[in-house]
Amino acid sequence: MGQKFWDEMSKEYFDTHKNEDEVELEAEENFIFAWPVIKKFISDHFKETNKKRALDFGCGAGKICSELYSMGFDTTGIDYSEGMINTAKKNLDKNINLFIGKSGKSLEIANRDGKFDLIVSILVFPFIKNIEKTLNNLSKSLNNGGYICFVAFNKGWVKEALIKGIDYKQPIGTEGIKKLIMDFGANGQTDVFHRSPKEYNQIMKKLGYKKLIEEYPLFTEDFISKVYPGMPKKISEFMILGYQKTA
Repeated sequence: MGQKFWDEMSKEYFDTHKNEDEVELEAEENFIFAWPVIKKFISDHFKETNKKRALDFGCGAGKICSELYSMGFDTTGIDYSEGMINTAKKNLDKNINLFIGKSGKSLEIANRDGKFDLIVSILVFPFIKNIEKTLNNLSKSLNNGGYICFVAFNKGWVKEALIKGIDYKQPIGTEGIKKLIMDFGANGQTDVFHRSPKEYNQIMKKLGYKKLIEEYPLFTEDFISKVYPGMPKKISEFMILGYQKTA
């Protein structure tokens, strides 16, 4: 599925600006467990954010854009889904720049004010087939010495979830987990591509980056019991990688 799928998901499932008791816990999990790791990464590497530009690539409904803006960054969000961007525009400060598009033309437009000092992307890369092209486009938009930090799915979690029939289905006639179908129940399905940290490291090294962090934050037992009963408590769903552009 493409843009229409994510447009529909923006209406209810991924609208994280609703009242706390109305937000899907599974839609909020990346903010609860992954964002604190990224926020610390940012704080460790940016002692001053004034006049620094940050991009949330695949910003969805814009909750992370709001966080980056509150940290003092000149903030931009880009998302493929018009529905997601429309939801973000209704809820975010008007000084946050929002664009609809993929990593090509939309980045060219966003870069008219200069390149970025920071790029974050949370659970976006797994839904992109040609990840090398996307990372190359993002790299062209990042200043030398700038940072990129992103979240993908941890393959250990994915393997367990597939065995237990949680979230994932295997396309007929395929083996392994490199490409699966993510099932959102009544909301629909979409392709998802899983890559190891080694694969990401190879791409980033080729683009001239130095790896700074690799982290796997765990869910709390309470969250596991409510959202993923039966899943292991010692395996993280998230793989968080952070790099600095050195060339």
